[in-house]
Amino acid sequence: MVEVLLSKLELDMLKNPEKLNARQKRNVSYRLKNRGPEIGQAIQELELLVKVVPEEALKEVASNEVFLSLKAILEKLLLIKAPWPVGVDEKEDHAKIFRVFGNAIPSADPGKCSIFSISREATYEEIELDFYLTELYNKLQYYIDPCIPDSVCRTPETLMEEDKQVLEPIKGLNKSFTISHNAYLDETGVDEHLWVVSKPSMVDIAQLSWMRWKPRDLKECLELPPLLKEKNFTVNWKEEASISNSSSPEEIERFREVIQKRNQAPKLTEEQLAEINRKLNSSG
Repeated sequence: MVEVLLSKLELDMLKNPEKLNARQKRNVSYRLKNRGPEIGQAIQELELLVKVVPEEALKEVASNEVFLSLKAILEKLLLIKAPWPVGVDEKEDHAKIFRVFGNAIPSADPGKCSIFSISREATYEEIELDFYLTELYNKLQYYIDPCIPDSVCRTPETLMEEDKQVLEPIKGLNKSFTISHNAYLDETGVDEHLWVVSKPSMVDIAQLSWMRWKPRDLKECLELPPLLKEKNFTVNWKEEASISNSSSPEEIERFREVIQKRNQAPKLTEEQLAEINRKLNSSG
């Protein structure tokens, strides 16, 4: 007999919370508040079961409802854990955690928000979790981006089997479906009648694990959100100088010298300042 986490009463209470009065809600909350370790143990046992149960049996379980439940579990745990992404520091070349925030500065126009980031050196545990999540992300990409190929170079016979497999989910449905086949072809020249000659484009098998290709009848591949680009002047403006948390003592001293030199220079008139800023903004 399979051991369950929830009693029938607890299950009914959680499925129909709208039927509970205030006292019953406090009661079920008290009964469940210390069940965290049991949930962790149950998830680990579920992982073991999934690894050993035959795939044929798991096919019946792999429904949209189950994926929705797994998604809800992962989302909840990520919300609680709230890990920060790990990246490599541009100057120091070591792993750091980064988080980008919207920053509602008082001087901003209504509906506008500035961008602010916080980072620090990553711990081993943070790097390890980021590795696991990155692995999951890369695997999920294969199932949601229609432009990522299967990493196995299959024979024509196995591709015919894939044709049969793609028909399985639509058998018995009262609707007609069209299957399309597209090949990745290169135009390699013309024949004696000036007809264009095309041949299958060949790639290294290892390339299948990272390349992307848009099938001919696909409108677009999965698009990542665009990166925000900061505005920079395309002309050199006086003497460049900047510092950061990783600046050396020499860089900090040079920055001070530049600031002092600029502060000692005669101030620009309003007309001069307006003209310079007009030129800088028109060239940016």
